[in-house]
Amino acid sequence: MTCFGEPCRYSFCIAENEEESPWEPLSETKGFGLEENILTTLVCESPHLVWDDVSQDPERLFIVIGDMMSCTGSPNIYRRCDIVVALSPQHARLCADAGLSKADVHERLFRTAGRRVGDIKNAGIWDHDPRLERLPFPVEPENDDFFVPAVCHPEDLTLIVAGGWPGSCTVVMPGMHVSCQTVTRKFEA
Repeated sequence: MTCFGEPCRYSFCIAENEEESPWEPLSETKGFGLEENILTTLVCESPHLVWDDVSQDPERLFIVIGDMMSCTGSPNIYRRCDIVVALSPQHARLCADAGLSKADVHERLFRTAGRRVGDIKNAGIWDHDPRLERLPFPVEPENDDFFVPAVCHPEDLTLIVAGGWPGSCTVVMPGMHVSCQTVTRKFEA
């Protein structure tokens, strides 16, 4: 039961664009062999489009992607859900051309995505309740400049390259609930 139905829970599937990715595929990132087929699942929100056809510097791109990852209406501000970020080949190439590895981009997004407590307090769902204090890391609810990350642990962020050219957009897919975690398994094709 839910307030609104979500077609992504059952019907949204994407495949990595391994051919146009400048980095290793998710199977290798997750510790599987290059020839092994894997499937990763996550009950997530609909893809949030991050359009940026202007940035020539990855740092500028990380700001806009991090902003979408930490939207104040997202479950990731008060709860910790896994997030999948699917960079377009064009955005991935921008990062790779700047000398960044997939691990570098992952780490940068992990550190960038979040909100200040003051921003969260100004959002519609702040009610001075102890939700921030229940997060799995210490938070200073009275310090408006305290940074609350959107992703608690690096392994909670899955980064892939998907989509095609031209494609100056990336999609962010946060999990629907704290119990929503990515699951990756090998399968035989």
